Amino acid sequence: MQNARRDTNGNIAPGSVQLVTTSEDSYIQIENQSGQKQIVSKMVGGNANLKKGQSTSVDISKQLQHIVANPNINQNVENMLKKEVQQHQVVNQRNLQRALNDTRRNPQGFKGTDLR
Repeated sequence: MQNARRDTNGNIAPGSVQLVTTSEDSYIQIENQSGQKQIVSKMVGGNANLKKGQSTSVDISKQLQHIVANPNINQNVENMLKKEVQQHQVVNQRNLQRALNDTRRNPQGFKGTDLR
């Protein structure tokens, strides 16, 4: 696989990574230092509203550079998800404790069912 074109600072150059959509396909393509374009990842389907031979493209170089420049971004997302899961576990634990307390106060349970 070829590397995407870089600017003088070594960052991914604007316009060098694009999401391209045709009437039949969607794919990510990169442009290397010599200007050659290469498809690096095919996506599912295209856009039926485009006529045959038409395409649209979106420059995703900036977003990709942000991910490359922030190696901890995946760790940050992972930590955020773990925190969210822990908060739900705490809430679920509280709800479980409340339910147990309710059954202790009302040992007959609901609808006359014995929960002892």
